[in-house]
Amino acid sequence: MAYGPYYYITDWENEPSQKTPMNRINLLKIENGIKEVDNRIVQIDANKADKSTINTLADDAQKVIDLTRFVYSVDSTATVAMQIQGRTITARIVDGSVTMNKLDAAIQTEFRQYMLDAQSARDAALQYQTFAKRYALGDQEFPGSETDNAKYYYEQVKADAETSSQNALAAAESSETSMEQAVISTAKASVATAAANKTAADVLITTEKAMAAGASEQVARDKATEAGASRLAADQSANSSTSQCKAF
Repeated sequence: MAYGPYYYITDWENEPSQKTPMNRINLLKIENGIKEVDNRIVQIDANKADKSTINTLADDAQKVIDLTRFVYSVDSTATVAMQIQGRTITARIVDGSVTMNKLDAAIQTEFRQYMLDAQSARDAALQYQTFAKRYALGDQEFPGSETDNAKYYYEQVKADAETSSQNALAAAESSETSMEQAVISTAKASVATAAANKTAADVLITTEKAMAAGASEQVARDKATEAGASRLAADQSANSSTSQCKAF
């Protein structure tokens, strides 16, 4: 670690001054200063490379040497932050401090290409967004799109669906009325059929009666013909009798 100043001398004053008395506090200050010096000497001695160790490094062996005693301060920049902690010196790149100029030329070229690609993608996305709005909602930049978009067609379909629903309801009501009328018509047809059947039966009876009457009429005609013939024969017989009487 980097050592900083530890001990500061006391400006002793002679008697009769009482500002710097020879007491426990001042004596302990001297003792602590001597002890700190002793600690630092022991630490330096423990970290030093002795001659025998240095002579053995010719075979590529390594010896860790604490260099912090040679370092008293480190400076940070806007790009690199330096720090000393114990015996360790660390450097950290400050977030957001690395600019394009600090990168390798090949990486700069690659990044610039990425930027161009990103700009092209952004322009394409904006174009797609414009067309998406045009087809979804319509856009005044596209004449005629106010009646050629998804929203317009949706509203038309919704209106048609409402009309169809109303027509279906009316058709259902009309169907119900038609069914009622059909029941009534069926009942009337049944009554008419019964009446027709009765009429047919009456016609059959009337026909049978007419046929019977026709037969009776024919019998009457035959009897009248027979009666006429009998009358003619009677007249002829009467005339013959009259003629005979006159002859006598």
